[in-house]
Amino acid sequence: MVSLSNYFKGQDIPARRLSYTAGSKIFSETNEAHGMYFIESGHVKIAKKAPNTEEEINLATVGPEDFFGILSFSSGRTRLADATALTNCTLWEIDKKAFKEAVDKCPEFSLFLINCLVRRLENLNERMREMSGQLKEFASRVEDLSSLWHSLAPMGGLG
Repeated sequence: MVSLSNYFKGQDIPARRLSYTAGSKIFSETNEAHGMYFIESGHVKIAKKAPNTEEEINLATVGPEDFFGILSFSSGRTRLADATALTNCTLWEIDKKAFKEAVDKCPEFSLFLINCLVRRLENLNERMREMSGQLKEFASRVEDLSSLWHSLAPMGGLG
């Protein structure tokens, strides 16, 4: 498959080429979503602030030949997370009109999106399996603590 950047460069798909320096905010959570982004070069961190804290939850790191910002863009909602350039980046931004044109002009574009989304679902399933295993281990430890607590209760407990 030909690189999507080549389509953008050749103007087969109308898009704006943008550059960001490392540490630059591409968009912030709750911003209005005007476009989605394809990465020509560099890496972008997608993160969300944890509720009631200043902690940041890293949701994803994306790099060349990947994209981000599609959820809010396609649903018409505000951004769900922050996007920050981890390195100097060259991105291609497409708006809704350009997206429709890209789907109409380039079957490879649609196939690229589908393949990337499938890969993300597979990764999410793997993360869920890992978390399920960790949750089972945690539940087992809680049961062990509960058993220990109940065994000490006839002796007056711990207090």
